[in-house]
Amino acid sequence: MPTKKVSKNFQFYVITLITLTSVLGITSVPPAFPAIAEYFNVPINKIGILMGVFTMPGIILTPIFGFLADKYSRQVILIPSLLIFAAAGFACAFSNSFEMLLIFRTLQGVGTASLGSLNISLIGDIFEKNQIGKYAGLNNMVLSFGTALFPVIGGVLTLISWNTVFYLPLFSVLVVVFYIIAFKDTKSKSQNITIKKIVSGFKDKEFRKLSLFNILSYVLVIGSVFTYLPFHLKYNYNMTSKDTGIYLFIMSLAAAFSAIFLDKLIKAISEKGILKLQFLIFAIVTLLIPFLTPTTIYIAVIFYGAAYGVSLPSMQYWILQISNSENRASFTSIHRAISQLGQTIGPITFGYIASSLSLANSVDEIFYFGAGLALFSLILSIFILTNNSNINKGVSNV
Repeated sequence: MPTKKVSKNFQFYVITLITLTSVLGITSVPPAFPAIAEYFNVPINKIGILMGVFTMPGIILTPIFGFLADKYSRQVILIPSLLIFAAAGFACAFSNSFEMLLIFRTLQGVGTASLGSLNISLIGDIFEKNQIGKYAGLNNMVLSFGTALFPVIGGVLTLISWNTVFYLPLFSVLVVVFYIIAFKDTKSKSQNITIKKIVSGFKDKEFRKLSLFNILSYVLVIGSVFTYLPFHLKYNYNMTSKDTGIYLFIMSLAAAFSAIFLDKLIKAISEKGILKLQFLIFAIVTLLIPFLTPTTIYIAVIFYGAAYGVSLPSMQYWILQISNSENRASFTSIHRAISQLGQTIGPITFGYIASSLSLANSVDEIFYFGAGLALFSLILSIFILTNNSNINKGVSNV
């Protein structure tokens, strides 16, 4: 556990830096997609692979890293992960082919695999049970603000060159320095933890249900709007990467602001209600995007961002509540891996749709497919998440 000489506030600040690093690689790059596609002469239906290869390593490695962090220590995993993220991310800037860029992005994904789960584990490590909600909420706000800011930074850097955005991962070297200062002793007290104890969580029916909607949420967020909105704005309105980055900024800013109302929404309509509302908004907004003007698209992405801004953190907060000191990193890592599965499937699925339809100068069909998938997810949630199926009650038995 961390030493008493370092204040918990400083430790929390370091945790938020890890949180920012965890979303840096996936949020700063999309505004550069059109420039990357043009530089390497890659068709747009393949550009989503850059997201897929980045998130794919986490599907397998995140649970493994979480298990090792519980069995040995947080720092044994976190420090190498941050350094790999920095080195591989920076190497992307010097790629001389799209294939080489994919290799470095895959390695960068290895580095980021543990970050989005162990940051939450650290909150559970240093704060009392009655404080977790407060600091988990603050951490989610930081995550959303980072998700809002990084696309703008990425868009501005892309105006210099397609590869300038890949200088940003060097930020994680500084995070390593602060982490070493803040967390000097992170040895685990869970050496007796076994894989059998971890996978037992999947026996719970409600945990499996929530995992399904976790995947669907990320498939929709990353696969459609986050990946293909920049192309829609470029093709239809000749917008630059800086302009498209502003739209993603507004969307993520809405997500950050909506997180303030998370507790009130849970009390008012429950976690199940939040999931259903999210899919309803996703369906409406995604269907309307091809018909909206640049001004009204701003309004649309505000609703879109607000929807996932309350839905995704509510699932993360739930995982933190049902875990304990022995399995916390493992459980948050499994949840993170499921999220990354959705982030991986999303761009690949929507890229396949684009390839099948031979899209060249329009991506409207992508949004129609996304609206259909969101509507399907809504209907599925209505039938599966019934009033007799309480998520929190179900998973508490894990």
